[in-house]
Amino acid sequence: MAIPTATFDETKTIIPQKSFIEFTPTGGSAVDLVGKLADYNQTLTTLMRKVPAADGLLRPDRNVPIEHEQSIVWEAEDMDKVSTIFGGLQGGLVKGTAELWVVDPDDASTKCAVKSNVFNCTVELDGGINFETAKLSTCKIKFVALEKIVLTPDATA
Repeated sequence: MAIPTATFDETKTIIPQKSFIEFTPTGGSAVDLVGKLADYNQTLTTLMRKVPAADGLLRPDRNVPIEHEQSIVWEAEDMDKVSTIFGGLQGGLVKGTAELWVVDPDDASTKCAVKSNVFNCTVELDGGINFETAKLSTCKIKFVALEKIVLTPDATA
C-alpha cells in the first residue's frame, strides 16, 4: 500500500484571537461574554463486547457508545457578567442555553472560525475566583451540555 498523499493547508488552522459565548438563563435575559479561553471537553464512554480471536486472545468485536459528556470551560474576566449569571460572585448552578463563537482573525475575513449550535446546559463556577493583587481577576465557568454540542467551521457568522 502506498503512502497517502496529503497536503497541509495552513489557512485551515485555527489560532483563536478571542471567543464569544452567549448564555441565556431559563426565564432570563441573554448575557454575552467575550474571552480568551474556551476549552471544549468531551468524554465518550463505550461498552465493548469481547470474544476469543483466532490467536486465543479476547478482542472486541463490537464497541457501542453508552455515554457522552460535553462541556465548555470559559475563562471570564468580566466579574459583573459573572455576577449577573449567578446572582452574585459566589457561583451556583444555573440552567439555560448557550452558543459559542471562536474568532480567528487570519481566517474567513475575521469572521467566526468555529461556531456551536444553541445547546441546553447548566453553568457552574469551576473552582474559585482569582483576586491576586495587581492582576486581572479571572474565573472559570463551566457550561455542561444537557444535549449534544455540535461544533462546525463557519465563515459566515
